[in-house]
Amino acid sequence: MKSYLEAPETLGEHLRKRRLDLRKTQEQTAARFDICVTAYNDWEADRARR
Repeated sequence: MKSYLEAPETLGEHLRKRRLDLRKTQEQTAARFDICVTAYNDWEADRARR
């Protein structure tokens, strides 16, 4: 069983699906974007900071 939706609707769901398809951790993905893990986690959770 996969731990994400097959048909993601939000940006966060798309990010999570792609990351898990690539078998990457949030830490690895955040490093790739050169951002902190907290910021990446907020993206996946569809939380925006201003």
